[in-house]
Amino acid sequence: MATKKVHCSTQKINDNRLTALLNCLGNWFGRSSFTLPIGRVPEKIKNPINLKDKVVLVTGGSRGIGKAICEQFSAVGARVIGTSRFVQKEITQQNGYELISLDVRNDDSVNRCIEQVVNKYGRIDILVNNAGIGQYGRLIKATIDDWLALFQTNLFGVHRMTVAAYPHMHGAETRIITIGSLDGEIGYPYQAIYSISKRALQQWNDLFAFEQRKEHGPQFVLLEPAFVNTGFGKTPDIVNTEPDSSDIYVRLNELSFPWMLQNYGIAPSEVGEAVFNIASMKKPALRYFVGVKGSLFLGTSLEDILTMVYTKPPRDVQVFMRRFAKLMYIRFRMQL
Repeated sequence: MATKKVHCSTQKINDNRLTALLNCLGNWFGRSSFTLPIGRVPEKIKNPINLKDKVVLVTGGSRGIGKAICEQFSAVGARVIGTSRFVQKEITQQNGYELISLDVRNDDSVNRCIEQVVNKYGRIDILVNNAGIGQYGRLIKATIDDWLALFQTNLFGVHRMTVAAYPHMHGAETRIITIGSLDGEIGYPYQAIYSISKRALQQWNDLFAFEQRKEHGPQFVLLEPAFVNTGFGKTPDIVNTEPDSSDIYVRLNELSFPWMLQNYGIAPSEVGEAVFNIASMKKPALRYFVGVKGSLFLGTSLEDILTMVYTKPPRDVQVFMRRFAKLMYIRFRMQL
């Protein structure tokens, strides 16, 4: 009687253990998996590029992260142009940089913006795709219009700006830096469309960079912040797929998300500094993250996320979490 051989793949078992280990390590660095290396932006750059007189165009530059980015470049003498949908005049001045009108959802508006910048400065050295909007609510309640609202700004707007600016960007020191989110790494329940739009940016950034790798044009970089305390969850730029919902998790999300930003978010200036350092690098990587403290609270499972984000812990637990986050933040800084 023939004996059937049962093959037990030690390699497969080892691979599974290795994957689990990498995912565990990834949890500490704000990633659910190590599909592509991602690292923290260095605080000190060796032989940095001189950014004085560089022409820097930043979408969403009137407040929050965009404002911090504009101020960071303006401080070293770069020629900074921020954009906003809410600019009343054609050109205004804000904290040492220009602010012009732009709606990234509109082709004509994008083309006018690029033409305006190129006519004045002759080129674009650094494009920072920062404009974005958020979302609350369950997927089952989301309409196609809700999806389009998020993607028109968070993905299609990025593509519009990049395609329009690309012909005016030449040389190894030009950059297209896109602001993503660590939500794109793991997903965020009840903000799923937002997370999916940020996930899509990863593929867009990596594939655009690959396809244009031999064109001697700008280098593409995706920066993925963790929690940033900008008041993002309270701004009008939020698509709410079920504003009158009685679902407890939807309501908790609206309450807890701004709370998490306030208590565990980094300052917008840290993102501004990270973007500045990326622009200063001669050979930046494809992706970076910023916000160690916030990334400690991004879990790898739905249960982890619901526990950490949607259930506000008792006060003594909150104190412990703050102290723990501070200790881990110090520990990471000592290892760099």
